[in-house]
Amino acid sequence: RITSIMSSSDFNNLNQENNLYFSALNWDTQGVKIEGLNKSGDRLENFPINIQTEPGFERIMVLNGLAMLNKNGEPRIGIIIGQYNDTSSGRNLLLYLDIYSIDGNLIKRTNIFGDTSKGVLLQMSLMAVGDLNQDNNSEIVVSYGIIDYESFIEDRYNISSYNSFVKVIDSDGDIISSPISIQGYTPRHIALGDFGRGNLDIVATFSDTWPTTYDGQKVIGFDYLGNNLFDINLNDSNDLIQGLTIGDVDGDSESEIIINQRPRWWDGNPSGIMIYNHNGILENEIEIPTFGRADDLQSNYPLLVDLDNDGDLEIVQQATLISSGAS
Repeated sequence: RITSIMSSSDFNNLNQENNLYFSALNWDTQGVKIEGLNKSGDRLENFPINIQTEPGFERIMVLNGLAMLNKNGEPRIGIIIGQYNDTSSGRNLLLYLDIYSIDGNLIKRTNIFGDTSKGVLLQMSLMAVGDLNQDNNSEIVVSYGIIDYESFIEDRYNISSYNSFVKVIDSDGDIISSPISIQGYTPRHIALGDFGRGNLDIVATFSDTWPTTYDGQKVIGFDYLGNNLFDINLNDSNDLIQGLTIGDVDGDSESEIIINQRPRWWDGNPSGIMIYNHNGILENEIEIPTFGRADDLQSNYPLLVDLDNDGDLEIVQQATLISSGAS
């Protein structure tokens, strides 16, 4: 089973163009490898990279695909691995990031979550890559959510049962910051954007949970040190965030934050697109009327492209119609 594919275009022309890298999980043996192929389909030298997992776990997850990194002009590959055992009280989870050199050597294994003393549920693990501190090297932003299983079973409205975290890790595998942690929400999307402040900033969206259902889903902007740009909840708790994109859609030479949403209850209300500035202020809202119960935008991020070659970006949105008879 192939779990992720990433082309070498993400290596930013570090002499790796026209190569393809992907991870693969063998579900039967629970073995994981990273493959590298050239444009002719031939395996690259030093590949596959067979990942040596930790002992004592029955199951493995490969999360998010591959992170293509730059360290002083040297290409590196990052991959997030989860290992766990199923128990009557959730999973005793180990979550870590491996960084490999292009010749297959493990540079560092970084523990992201490793409290195996209690059962948990992993709610999403996300990655974004960019130069966040202007050192000309890549940093990895990792966002993940943990539900305390026993606490959740005892009282699903206990807000402390739901914890989400963001960590920033450099291309050597060292955690350089843990900019935010919040309760009551689970990660949904993460993206990096240039808002004219000198460094790339981070925007993350979060889904609500049982105790926060009617508070509205959340969007947070911050830098890699944890300084907040904004922290907002959507005005309507019926709006579920489906995608996140950052770009200049109004031609003012400043990036905007574009999210799409669908109605929570598939109740015939319109889906839509919301455009926020870098201070979290809603600048525009576009309704997408439905011909059924809803237009589901799940995994269909807003696409920004100049369709008519006028120098301005248009928003292209794919949707899946949930018909009136669907359940």
